Amino acid sequence: MKVLVTSALPYANGPMHLGHVRSTYIPADIYVRFLRSRNVDVKYVCGTDEHGTPIVIRAEEEGKTPLEIANRYHDIIEKELRDLGISFDNFSQTSRDLHHDLTQHFYKRIQKNGYIYEKKVMQLFCQKCGRFLPDRYVVGICSYCGAEARGDHCEACGRHLNARELRNPRCVVCGSVPVQKETTHYFFKLSAFSKQLSTYLKTAEISQNAKNYASRWLSELEDWDITRDMQWGVGIPNTDKVFYVWFDAPIGYISFTKEITDDWRDYWSGRVVHFIGKDIIYHHVLFWPAMLIAEGEFPPPAVVQAGGFLTLEGEKMSTSRNHVVWIRDYLNHFPPDYLRFYLVSAASIDQDIDFSWRSFADKINTELIGNYGNFINRVLTFCKNHFDGTLPAPTTFDSRDLALINKIGDAHSRVTKLMEKFDFLGAIRELMRLSKFGNEYFQSKEPWKGGGENVVYLSVNLARSLAVLLEPFIPFSSKEILKQIKTTGGWETAGELFLKPGHKIGNIHPVFRKIEESEVEAEIKKLKEASSSHRTPSRTGASTPTAKTPSKILQKKKMIGLDDFEKLDLRVAEILSVEPHPNADKLYVMEIDLGGEKRQIVAGLRKYYKPEELRGKRIVVIANLKPAKLRGVESNGMLLAAEKDGKLALLTIDKPIENGAVVG
Repeated sequence: MKVLVTSALPYANGPMHLGHVRSTYIPADIYVRFLRSRNVDVKYVCGTDEHGTPIVIRAEEEGKTPLEIANRYHDIIEKELRDLGISFDNFSQTSRDLHHDLTQHFYKRIQKNGYIYEKKVMQLFCQKCGRFLPDRYVVGICSYCGAEARGDHCEACGRHLNARELRNPRCVVCGSVPVQKETTHYFFKLSAFSKQLSTYLKTAEISQNAKNYASRWLSELEDWDITRDMQWGVGIPNTDKVFYVWFDAPIGYISFTKEITDDWRDYWSGRVVHFIGKDIIYHHVLFWPAMLIAEGEFPPPAVVQAGGFLTLEGEKMSTSRNHVVWIRDYLNHFPPDYLRFYLVSAASIDQDIDFSWRSFADKINTELIGNYGNFINRVLTFCKNHFDGTLPAPTTFDSRDLALINKIGDAHSRVTKLMEKFDFLGAIRELMRLSKFGNEYFQSKEPWKGGGENVVYLSVNLARSLAVLLEPFIPFSSKEILKQIKTTGGWETAGELFLKPGHKIGNIHPVFRKIEESEVEAEIKKLKEASSSHRTPSRTGASTPTAKTPSKILQKKKMIGLDDFEKLDLRVAEILSVEPHPNADKLYVMEIDLGGEKRQIVAGLRKYYKPEELRGKRIVVIANLKPAKLRGVESNGMLLAAEKDGKLALLTIDKPIENGAVVG
């Protein structure tokens, strides 16, 4: 069967940082390399999403055309990803003619099948500029918190907005006050696909975090406005409008496949595997499958894997504060394989993790170098120095030799199954255990005391097997190790003793270098200096938006800055179980789900809630509070509640969103 693998499309309005690559591009590349090593017929496609208002606004600010901006960042992003070892078969652009043609073809088929309708809507219109204003062309006052906000999002309170919700709206370009004006938009009947999507969620291979999130929306599906009143984008046939980017962008997965192979339909009728970030689950597990069903030619994707978020040194990444590590800056100082290894081995791909320079250096120095690198170097060097680089013929195997042979075969079988299940963390842990076993075997056999034929023969074969099985994770290092051994590798041969007596290895040198403490200190210092000094002006040219003066009630506590607030890791959680505290009449001991991570928290709610009122409730918790013991029971987190005049109410979630979602 043909397999088509995709990664979510990066937006072409800026370079990449670490948060972009962890959930999507690195795991997808690992899976693709695994399939290729097994001679599976697989194509891996991606490309830049190049439509929408942010690119148009940047173009107007710089005096460029939107296409010039898109082309610039397409080239930057592709270079960054390929330098990380992301092995696309095609990295294309949604601005290309083939993509426009296919998007319009999709629209016409969906329209013909009865899933598009027209509707009159009110939209903000700038009389001075003479155009309707998409959300990002509008700034004003957030109607929720009173801060300066743009038309689609308030940075101060984190709310997603409709431009018509803003108070005192004004045009970003000319500053004038827009008026509301009627226009015709086109809507996709997403609400008509509840049953089909329910079946799809039950039958497709969808990561649990994505399945949980999407399932909550099935009863609340709303039709999507797929129209934008602007010029940059894919034109809607027979109108002066363009498609909303989330209509045309996923069609890019198909157009990018069509661009490189005549049998593109076969790949889209085969096994399609999407790797995405969990912030776009709705679009890929509900909206996009519904589009495919409505169009009628291709089945929905067989697999959707949604990766978790990456924080940096315990805080959310923020490009506005420059609290990020840019991919190019990273690559200027460290090997790509170190990042690939760290981001996969730190936690399951669907879990959120924190990138810390110290933990990064420790994991690389201890696991990758101290374990794996040490085994490879000592084995190959010993072979070179004591056997002139030639694999000796083994003698009769003893029990320790046979244990190593069995370990190689068993590990190969387990790793293969884990990779097929997208359990890359489990696979890399299995390989590190195998490497550790190899070190212990080599040390216990003491080949330097004489003999050593079996040890060298088996250990060099193990080194080859490890290099083959680790190639999807650390391709640059694996290529160099296989070059030193003077061999190639196919996945299926890694479970056997592939190298025969008499095989000659090549020149040997260390593949890995230790990360020094001075390098870690320099990166931490650089990050702090960048975060503290960086200030980004608003689109209107003013300084950072200022919120309205707080009320006297809010001033009872000392005012804090945004930096203080961002120290809090607020998350959505679901209460799984509630039990009375064994030593306190006012406390409950509760188990909560933080998006795949289960925790225990203790809270004083027995006066206000019965256990059955709490189970299943979706709440907000502080997830990065240091654990503390309350009357002898550990609490790992704190829920949020409001209390006044003896009454208490939990802060709960008013719409479906996945457990573990960031609040802010």
